[in-house]
Amino acid sequence: MRRERDFLQQTLDEEKAEVQQIREQHDKDLVLVASLQQTIQQQQNQINELTRKKEETSKEDMDKIPPTLEEDEVITTLKVRVTELEQQVAAEKKARLEGAEVIKMMKASQSGGVSQVELDDFKSEIEERLKGLQSRLKILTAENEKLRKAGAGARLERIKAEADDKMAKYKDEITIMKRKLNLLIKSIETK
Repeated sequence: MRRERDFLQQTLDEEKAEVQQIREQHDKDLVLVASLQQTIQQQQNQINELTRKKEETSKEDMDKIPPTLEEDEVITTLKVRVTELEQQVAAEKKARLEGAEVIKMMKASQSGGVSQVELDDFKSEIEERLKGLQSRLKILTAENEKLRKAGAGARLERIKAEADDKMAKYKDEITIMKRKLNLLIKSIETK
Protein backbone atom coordinates (compact mmCIF):
# COMPACT_ATOMS: atom_id res chain seq x y z
CA MET A 1 0.00 0.00 0.00
CA ARG A 2 2.85 2.27 0.83
CA ARG A 3 4.35 1.64 -2.56
CA GLU A 4 1.09 2.56 -4.19
CA ARG A 5 0.86 5.74 -2.18
CA ASP A 6 4.49 6.63 -2.97
CA PHE A 7 3.85 5.92 -6.63
CA LEU A 8 0.70 8.07 -6.61
CA GLN A 9 2.52 10.83 -4.71
CA GLN A 10 5.38 10.70 -7.21
CA THR A 11 2.91 10.82 -10.14
CA LEU A 12 1.07 13.71 -8.48
CA ASP A 13 4.36 15.59 -7.95
CA GLU A 14 5.37 15.00 -11.57
CA GLU A 15 2.00 16.26 -12.80
CA LYS A 16 2.26 19.33 -10.53
CA ALA A 17 5.73 20.03 -11.92
CA GLU A 18 4.39 19.61 -15.45
CA VAL A 19 1.45 21.95 -14.69
CA GLN A 20 3.91 24.49 -13.25
CA GLN A 21 6.05 24.26 -16.40
CA ILE A 22 2.94 24.71 -18.56
CA ARG A 23 1.94 27.78 -16.53
CA GLU A 24 5.43 29.27 -16.85
CA GLN A 25 5.41 28.57 -20.59
CA HIS A 26 1.93 30.09 -20.81
CA ASP A 27 3.17 33.26 -19.07
CA LYS A 28 6.14 33.43 -21.45
CA ASP A 29 3.79 32.94 -24.40
CA LEU A 30 1.53 35.75 -23.16
CA VAL A 31 4.54 38.07 -22.92
CA LEU A 32 5.59 37.04 -26.44
CA VAL A 33 2.06 37.60 -27.76
CA ALA A 34 1.95 41.06 -26.18
CA SER A 35 5.36 41.86 -27.67
CA LEU A 36 4.26 40.68 -31.12
CA GLN A 37 1.05 42.69 -30.90
CA GLN A 38 3.03 45.78 -29.94
CA THR A 39 5.44 45.24 -32.85
CA ILE A 40 2.51 44.76 -35.24
CA GLN A 41 0.91 47.96 -33.97
CA GLN A 42 4.18 49.87 -34.39
CA GLN A 43 4.59 48.64 -37.95
CA GLN A 44 0.99 49.45 -38.79
CA ASN A 45 1.60 52.95 -37.42
CA GLN A 46 4.70 53.22 -39.62
CA ILE A 47 2.68 52.10 -42.65
CA ASN A 48 -0.03 54.63 -41.84
CA GLU A 49 2.60 57.35 -41.42
CA LEU A 50 4.24 56.46 -44.76
CA THR A 51 0.85 56.42 -46.44
CA ARG A 52 0.01 59.81 -44.95
CA LYS A 53 3.36 61.25 -46.04
CA LYS A 54 2.91 59.83 -49.51
CA GLU A 55 -0.51 61.45 -49.81
CA GLU A 56 0.80 64.78 -48.49
CA THR A 57 3.63 64.84 -51.00
CA SER A 58 2.29 66.73 -54.00
CA LYS A 59 3.83 68.10 -57.13
CA GLU A 60 3.86 71.56 -55.62
CA ASP A 61 5.94 70.28 -52.73
CA MET A 62 8.27 68.51 -55.15
CA ASP A 63 8.90 71.80 -56.94
CA LYS A 64 10.22 73.14 -53.64
CA ILE A 65 12.71 70.27 -53.22
CA PRO A 66 16.20 71.39 -54.15
CA PRO A 67 17.43 69.94 -57.43
CA THR A 68 19.87 67.03 -57.54
CA LEU A 69 23.48 67.37 -58.62
CA GLU A 70 22.66 66.43 -62.23
CA GLU A 71 19.83 68.93 -62.32
CA ASP A 72 22.15 71.55 -60.84
CA GLU A 73 24.65 70.92 -63.65
CA VAL A 74 21.96 71.20 -66.33
CA ILE A 75 20.54 74.34 -64.75
CA THR A 76 24.01 75.86 -64.42
CA THR A 77 24.77 75.08 -68.07
CA LEU A 78 21.49 76.63 -69.16
CA LYS A 79 22.11 79.69 -67.01
CA VAL A 80 25.53 80.12 -68.62
CA ARG A 81 23.96 79.82 -72.08
CA VAL A 82 21.25 82.32 -71.13
CA THR A 83 23.90 84.73 -69.81
CA GLU A 84 25.87 84.38 -73.05
CA LEU A 85 22.76 85.05 -75.10
CA GLU A 86 21.89 88.06 -72.95
CA GLN A 87 25.41 89.38 -73.57
CA GLN A 88 24.96 88.84 -77.30
CA VAL A 89 21.62 90.64 -77.17
CA ALA A 90 23.24 93.52 -75.28
CA ALA A 91 26.06 93.62 -77.84
CA GLU A 92 23.53 93.63 -80.69
CA LYS A 93 21.56 96.43 -79.03
CA LYS A 94 24.78 98.39 -78.59
CA ALA A 95 25.70 97.75 -82.23
CA ARG A 96 22.20 98.81 -83.23
CA LEU A 97 22.52 102.04 -81.28
CA GLU A 98 25.97 102.65 -82.73
CA GLY A 99 24.60 101.85 -86.19
CA ALA A 100 21.78 104.32 -85.64
CA GLU A 101 24.31 106.97 -84.64
CA VAL A 102 26.37 106.19 -87.72
CA ILE A 103 23.25 106.50 -89.84
CA LYS A 104 22.47 109.86 -88.29
CA MET A 105 25.99 111.04 -88.92
CA MET A 106 25.84 109.88 -92.53
CA LYS A 107 22.53 111.55 -93.10
CA ALA A 108 23.93 114.70 -91.61
CA SER A 109 27.04 114.70 -93.70
CA GLN A 110 25.47 113.28 -96.88
CA SER A 111 29.01 112.81 -97.99
CA GLY A 112 29.16 109.04 -97.53
CA GLY A 113 28.68 106.59 -100.34
CA VAL A 114 26.09 104.58 -98.35
CA SER A 115 22.54 104.85 -99.55
CA GLN A 116 19.43 104.97 -97.39
CA VAL A 117 18.39 101.53 -98.73
CA GLU A 118 21.66 99.98 -97.54
CA LEU A 119 21.26 101.60 -94.14
CA ASP A 120 17.68 100.31 -93.86
CA ASP A 121 18.84 96.82 -94.85
CA PHE A 122 21.58 96.95 -92.20
CA LYS A 123 19.08 98.14 -89.61
CA SER A 124 16.53 95.40 -90.47
CA GLU A 125 19.28 92.76 -90.40
CA ILE A 126 20.34 93.82 -86.90
CA GLU A 127 16.70 93.82 -85.74
CA GLU A 128 16.20 90.30 -87.12
CA ARG A 129 19.31 89.05 -85.34
CA LEU A 130 18.08 90.68 -82.14
CA LYS A 131 14.67 88.98 -82.47
CA GLY A 132 16.39 85.64 -83.14
CA LEU A 133 18.53 85.96 -80.03
CA GLN A 134 15.51 86.95 -77.94
CA SER A 135 13.55 83.94 -79.20
CA ARG A 136 16.51 81.66 -78.38
CA LEU A 137 16.59 83.16 -74.90
CA LYS A 138 12.88 82.39 -74.44
CA ILE A 139 13.35 78.84 -75.72
CA LEU A 140 16.26 78.18 -73.35
CA THR A 141 14.30 79.60 -70.43
CA ALA A 142 11.37 77.29 -71.28
CA GLU A 143 13.73 74.29 -71.61
CA ASN A 144 15.27 75.14 -68.26
CA GLU A 145 11.82 75.18 -66.63
CA LYS A 146 10.87 71.87 -68.28
CA LEU A 147 14.07 70.22 -67.06
CA ARG A 148 13.54 71.52 -63.55
CA LYS A 149 9.96 70.21 -63.48
CA ALA A 150 10.94 66.89 -65.08
CA GLY A 151 13.65 66.42 -62.45
CA ALA A 152 11.15 67.11 -59.68
CA GLY A 153 8.65 64.68 -61.23
CA ALA A 154 11.30 61.96 -61.45
CA ARG A 155 12.24 62.57 -57.84
CA LEU A 156 8.56 62.29 -56.83
CA GLU A 157 8.32 58.95 -58.65
CA ARG A 158 11.46 57.67 -56.87
CA ILE A 159 10.08 58.70 -53.48
CA LYS A 160 6.75 57.06 -54.25
CA ALA A 161 8.48 53.85 -55.34
CA GLU A 162 10.59 53.78 -52.16
CA ALA A 163 7.51 54.36 -50.01
CA ASP A 164 5.65 51.56 -51.83
CA ASP A 165 8.59 49.20 -51.29
CA LYS A 166 8.73 50.01 -47.58
CA MET A 167 4.99 49.60 -47.22
CA ALA A 168 5.07 46.22 -48.96
CA LYS A 169 7.93 45.12 -46.70
CA TYR A 170 6.06 46.17 -43.55
CA LYS A 171 2.87 44.50 -44.74
CA ASP A 172 4.78 41.25 -45.34
CA GLU A 173 6.30 41.43 -41.87
CA ILE A 174 2.90 42.09 -40.33
CA THR A 175 1.41 39.12 -42.19
CA ILE A 176 4.21 36.86 -40.94
CA MET A 177 3.80 38.10 -37.39
CA LYS A 178 0.03 37.60 -37.54
CA ARG A 179 0.57 34.00 -38.68
CA LYS A 180 3.04 33.39 -35.87
CA LEU A 181 0.64 34.97 -33.41
CA ASN A 182 -2.25 32.81 -34.63
CA LEU A 183 -0.12 29.67 -34.41
CA LEU A 184 0.97 30.62 -30.91
CA ILE A 185 -2.61 31.31 -29.81
CA LYS A 186 -3.76 27.97 -31.28
CA SER A 187 -0.95 26.13 -29.52
CA ILE A 188 -1.87 27.81 -26.23
CA GLU A 189 -5.55 26.93 -26.69
CA THR A 190 -4.76 23.29 -27.42
CA LYS A 191 -2.71 22.93 -24.23
